[in-house]
Amino acid sequence: MSQKPMTIVIADDDPVFREYLRLILSPMTGVHIAAVFEDAFETLKYLQANVVDLALLDVEMPGLTGLELARSLQVKPMFMFITSHPGYALEGFDVEAIDYILKPIQKERVYKAIQKAQQLMQLKQAAAAPLPAPAGTDDGAFIFVKEKNDYIKLELAHIVYVEALSDFVQIHLQNGQKHLVLVNLKNLEPQLKADYFLRISRTHLINIRRVTALRNHHIELEPDGVSLPIGKSYLDAVEETLLKDRTIRRFAD
Repeated sequence: MSQKPMTIVIADDDPVFREYLRLILSPMTGVHIAAVFEDAFETLKYLQANVVDLALLDVEMPGLTGLELARSLQVKPMFMFITSHPGYALEGFDVEAIDYILKPIQKERVYKAIQKAQQLMQLKQAAAAPLPAPAGTDDGAFIFVKEKNDYIKLELAHIVYVEALSDFVQIHLQNGQKHLVLVNLKNLEPQLKADYFLRISRTHLINIRRVTALRNHHIELEPDGVSLPIGKSYLDAVEETLLKDRTIRRFAD
């Protein structure tokens, strides 16, 4: 099955630059320019009503800046800012822009940025959320993760921890292998067995059975002694889950 083209929206209040950008992008393989706008409000309306892969935005536009437009959307495409103003770069990356290009632009620079966006889109399309583990005994519990056209079986017992990476998670296995999966940690957590896994921070979910020590608000995990920080808001729940009824006391009740 052929790869679907990446849909792009362009928004810039300079008519000459809009046309130039459209002309240099149109011949690119795997690219479809869905719409071109001079007005950020019209761009916002379009993006609220249509699914788009990538939005190429100027920063300073009348009435609504490209940054404000990006923050206004609940369902967000990938963003790339093309602007004359370098001072907005940090804000651009705060809205998770994948690139920030300064005018006057070079075609090769734009092509490289678009290719990066295409690679990211292909990764998102190729990956998929892990399937829930079938009912069974703890020792045989497993999940599948999708990588390209393959489903890879992962034994829950072999997972050491899971790390959040924006819209993805990285699953770390006991043998050192890593699997990148298109699912955020919030949505993955309920799909895993609660008696195996424990959330210890905004970015980490650990395999309880891999814990070797709690030390200075960190959790150490086998087999390599990796140490992960416990988030302040998670500390009480982590200690309650791991230590309750498992800690040797000086006197029995």
